[in-house]
Parts: sequence; C-alpha cells; structure tokens
Amino acid sequence: MFAGEHRGQRDDEGEGGDTLDGEHSLEGVTFPPDADEGDSEPRFAGTYEEELAREAADLFPTGYEHTAEEIHERRLEAHRRHRRNGRIRLVILVIVLALIVFAAVHELGGSGKPAKTPPAGPATPTSAGTGRGFLQKGSDPGVLPANLLISDWGSHQLLVISPQGQVVWTYHPSASYKLTLKPDYAFFTRSGKQIVMTEESNSRIEVLNVAGRQVVFTYGHYGKPGSAFNYLHDPSAAIQEGSEVLINDIRNCRILVMRPPHHAIVRTLGRAGACKHDPPTTFDSPVSAFPLRDGGTVVTELGSASIDLLNASGKLQRSFTVPGLRLPAGVNQTSTGDLVAVDHTHPGAVEIFTDTGKVLWTYRARGAGELRDPAIAYVLPNGDVLVSDEYNDRVIVIDRKTQKIVWQYGRTGVPGGGTGYLDVPVGLDLVAPRSLLDQFPSASAPG
Repeated sequence: MFAGEHRGQRDDEGEGGDTLDGEHSLEGVTFPPDADEGDSEPRFAGTYEEELAREAADLFPTGYEHTAEEIHERRLEAHRRHRRNGRIRLVILVIVLALIVFAAVHELGGSGKPAKTPPAGPATPTSAGTGRGFLQKGSDPGVLPANLLISDWGSHQLLVISPQGQVVWTYHPSASYKLTLKPDYAFFTRSGKQIVMTEESNSRIEVLNVAGRQVVFTYGHYGKPGSAFNYLHDPSAAIQEGSEVLINDIRNCRILVMRPPHHAIVRTLGRAGACKHDPPTTFDSPVSAFPLRDGGTVVTELGSASIDLLNASGKLQRSFTVPGLRLPAGVNQTSTGDLVAVDHTHPGAVEIFTDTGKVLWTYRARGAGELRDPAIAYVLPNGDVLVSDEYNDRVIVIDRKTQKIVWQYGRTGVPGGGTGYLDVPVGLDLVAPRSLLDQFPSASAPG
C-alpha cells in the first residue's frame, strides 16, 4: 500500500485464480419493530365526560352503570400500565444496545491501554507448527526455509505461519487498544526480539517487543499526517539497522534516521515537501531503503520509478530505472548481488536485475497467476521468489524456472481474517536466521 491509494477499495475482480470453493456471508443484527405504534382506534369528539360515558356503554353493554370516576381510574391504571410496559421495553432496548456496543468495543478496542497479559496464542515466531496446515492445494512446504512473518493490513494483524501453513504466532491488539491496527511493512530486528512496523494510513511507526507483544516505541501521531517533529505522512517501509531506524516518509519525500527510544531525528535524507528526483538531496516519494552487502543502501523512489544506490556515507553511487517497472517497490539485494523488485500495478510483475538495471528475469502472468499490486518480493535460498500479492489476498512462491506458483497461503481474491485467509497482505519477513537483516550482518543507516 502506498501514498495516494484508497485502501480497502478493490477494482475489477479480474480473472479467477486457484481458490477453494465456498461462500461467505455476513450476519447482521436485526432489531424488532417498535411495539408502541400508537392508538389505532378513532378519537371521540366532544367533552371528556361524554367520552367516558360512551366508553362505559361500550365496555358494559348490560346496562351496569359505572361512574365517570371509575372509568377515569381505569383509564389512569391502563395509562400507568402502558408506561410501565414502555419502560420495560426501553430497558430491554438499552440492554441490547449496550451488548452491541460492548461487542464493538471489544472488537475495536476501547481502553487505549495495553492489556496486562498478552493475547492468547503460541509463544514465539520460531515455534514449530502443529496441527492442520492451511496452504492451497498443490503447495510444496519445502520451498520455504523458515517461518514467515506476514503483515496483513485488512485483518489488522501480524501473523507468523510455518512453511506448512500453520499459524504459530499472532499480534492482533484490537481487544486491548482503541486505535485499530493497520500494519503495512513489518521487519524483525537483527536480534529477532523486536519487530519494526509501519502503519502508512495511520501515519506512524511502532517498535513491538515480540515477547509479551508490547509496543515500546512509536513515532508519528495516529491518523494525523504532518511534517513537524514527531509527525509522518504515509510512512512506508521502516527497518532497524544497528541502533538506528530508517523511516521512508513517502508523502514528505524524505528518509528519517533516529535512535529509539529517543525521538530526536539523527539525520534526514531528502527534504520535506521537496518531491523531486535528485538523490540524496531530494527524493520523489521514497518507498523503501534496504541494506546492501557493501554497507550501502538501495532506495526505491515510487514517484520517479528510480532505484538509487547510496554508499555507506549516504552519497549517490548510481541511479537508474528498470524497463518494465512502472511503479517499482521494495527493491532489495539477492544473495548473488543482483536486485529484485515488484511492479506495484495491476497486472503486477516481479523482476530481477543487475545493479546497472539490466533485466535478468521477469514474471508477469495472466489468469490464475496474475499479480494485483504486489508489495514486496524476495529471492529465497533455492532461487524461488516469495511475493506478497496484496489485492489477491495471498502470499505466494514462484518457481523461477517454470514460472508457476508452487506455494500459496491465502485464498485468491477472497479476503478474510480467519485461519487460511489473508486480507491485503503487505509486508513479509522470514524468521531468523533467514530474516532480511540476517542477510546483511554489517548493515548500518546511510550517512
């Protein structure tokens, strides 16, 4: 997900993919009609006494005479009974509404404070999977070298799954926080004990302790974009290198470097509001900045479709565009020293290319294998390519030789938050010792 997108809105569904059969329904709450619809009898004309007399004649046709006072008392009692029944109905309605509000608050969070105990669930992202797996038919679990962290924007959670498709860890704080989590990219720190996570549409980043699932650092104000101190505007990928965190602040066209838990900005690449391709002085919507093996950094500019290679001090070594990448995203280095990126469009693509922009491999399929706004891709140790296919609601592995999908978690084009489903997955990172930062032990922030 990147700046300018309307999240949650999907375009045409396109051609179908390899999905399981099944239907989804949304059950709602229906309230009964109001029991007090008012009087249906016609009103009498005349004085109140005349009306009482007529009512007595109707009620007692035998001729037994009731006084006006008796009829008046009966009417008062009926009125009191009607008011009691109305109060009872009101109390019942209030209780029903209170239960609905309680359920909504429990789902979306209402206390604004962390829970005293962590949410129930498996203990660590490195746990071995148990029980049934939820991969799509034909998936080969052997293609993944480790458990996989998925940042699932639409279901408001982070989850770690095993290569077999078993959920081994989750972070879903909606029961503890009043602010709905909308995670985009998420990466483990080198220790594996923390996760750096961005919420682009909420204009903030967070550092999360894996043990206990507690947020220990935030930068930016939830839902309030800006460029002043402690403000961000659509931050994309953020990653910790050494003791510093790099934040790609897309709409402000800058890359911030800071040292948590302090909020002071240590360095800034680019200038807020100067959205122009002239790295490292200015950048045009930088969407990611990932380490290189020589100690440098590769920056992806979404606005100019440029890939910038910076050295360890932050000076520009080379900048280029790649044929076929209209909206490049998530450029990162492979184990062979080449680069891999996705084309964040529909139909999307994945390309592997040299550090001069020469294309070595391309995946741009139609039909079941078609990509819809992919967010990031990695080349796995076996040479296959791992991809987050956002608006197809799936994470897949592509065999580079056959160009076939050989592993899939999530049902193609069927969003959901339950086990086996995804809803606009954005960020991916393998668990140690295969995480992104594990591949770059000497990584440090530029400058």
